[in-house]
Amino acid sequence: MPLEGVVKPRVNPKVKAAGEEVSINFTGKCERYPNTVASHALLEFARQQHDCEKQNQVQELLFKAYFTDGIYPDVKNLLNIAASAGLDKAAVKKYITDEQVLLSVETKSREWKQKGVKGVPMFYINGQQAFSGAQEKSAFVKAFKTFAEKYPVNSSTSSQ
Repeated sequence: MPLEGVVKPRVNPKVKAAGEEVSINFTGKCERYPNTVASHALLEFARQQHDCEKQNQVQELLFKAYFTDGIYPDVKNLLNIAASAGLDKAAVKKYITDEQVLLSVETKSREWKQKGVKGVPMFYINGQQAFSGAQEKSAFVKAFKTFAEKYPVNSSTSSQ
């Protein structure tokens, strides 16, 4: 290795490029790999107490905070994110610090890992696991074609 070292970006260039395509700026500012149990509990709270749109809003705020702004998702920061999404901070704090809720989130995580889910987002096509993580548009087009041929949807069950 040269004395001046080797430039090695903290964010994988493929991930950074994929993020830029959808206006996500992966900066690598946060040096800690997060424990996401409380973050997932917050997402669950948003969906249960509101709807999937609110959950998506919270998810976008979480991603921006961590991946772009470098804000670690500890309880204090999660409460600020929740408040910026219009959620009640006291109710969120009670939920995301509840041991039973956290245990439930961890259990669900283990169950998904046992099903082969190793990263997010995880994509399923025609009921089959396709791939996870950031992908280029061409990867989706190729996967749609491949899975449509290999795993056709039965028209009698496609509306279920």
